[in-house]
Amino acid sequence: MYPIAYCVVKKENADTWSWFFQLLGLDLGITSTNEHEFTFINDRQKGLQAALDNTFPSAEHRHCCKHLLSNFMKTYKGLALEENNWKCAKATHVAQFQHAMECMKEENAEAYVWLTKEPASKVSLWPIHSRLEGHDLYL
Repeated sequence: MYPIAYCVVKKENADTWSWFFQLLGLDLGITSTNEHEFTFINDRQKGLQAALDNTFPSAEHRHCCKHLLSNFMKTYKGLALEENNWKCAKATHVAQFQHAMECMKEENAEAYVWLTKEPASKVSLWPIHSRLEGHDLYL
């Protein structure tokens, strides 16, 4: 992974993120007819998801599993929970994801509930789109 653009702003919010994404879209040639070909992985910073939803509504939006795990591990500690979290993230089909979630539930019901607050499509490879196949996505 490498940066393709960056900017310096006074405050991170939906307005500055929207401005950034509009410029990024122009630079990358992202239009309403091809934005569905792009996937944005974000760390859920303030205003970022709203800006993505407004600027690129047809693009795929996912969460960075490393950041999600970091937030998860602040509350739910232990190697088994960490390993189960990664199994959920790396699941590439529904049965694999459900099995990993069941293991999480057996290990810690509260941790399971925490994970279910995010849609599976945001936190795991399943359901995977063909344009993402073969990519590790830094999980």
